Amino acid sequence: MLKKLRVLFAVVMGAVITFYFLDFAGLTTGWPNLARIQFVPALLAGSFGIVLILLVATLLFGRIYCSVICPMGIFQDVVAWIAKRINRKKHYRYTREKRVLRYGVLGIVVLAFLLGATVLLSLLDPYSAFGRMGVNVFRPVYLAVNNLLAWVFNSFGNYTFYHTDIYVLEKNDPAYVMQIPKSVLEYDEEQMPENPRNKRSPLGDDE
Repeated sequence: MLKKLRVLFAVVMGAVITFYFLDFAGLTTGWPNLARIQFVPALLAGSFGIVLILLVATLLFGRIYCSVICPMGIFQDVVAWIAKRINRKKHYRYTREKRVLRYGVLGIVVLAFLLGATVLLSLLDPYSAFGRMGVNVFRPVYLAVNNLLAWVFNSFGNYTFYHTDIYVLEKNDPAYVMQIPKSVLEYDEEQMPENPRNKRSPLGDDE
């Protein structure tokens, strides 16, 4: 029963956080800011109470943070679960802990925090890493699905969905100018009649 609850909570948490990075319409506006309960963001924000709670929960319940709260940990569990379903003969073996690597990374994180090296911290932070993967890998796929639905619906004169440009990098990234070439999923917006519903979409608003 406890395992089912843990899995359910992890699925909900992972889905909500993932949608934060996929959303291009502001649909998540007003939703709880789950970044506040992530370890490194909480540490950088000075929310030491949350950091303490996460540390105590980890000491008491093991990898509950990695398997239930951290989106990267949840993603790894999902990938491992799928891999075992594809290859049922696949088994994981326990190996000796790599203490040098573990404490080395911990030391770098502590040192980066003390020195205020937030860029280095963000590179090591699992939440930030998942965010970059979500924005630059998952989001283009999500937008492509939106464009496909827009193409299908618009061909029938229904403008519930609308086209949006697909970028492989975040807008605040220096390499943002690298845009995915137009594909068959994209259409000429100038040929689309004006429609008030064209401003909103169940998958988002490009404003």
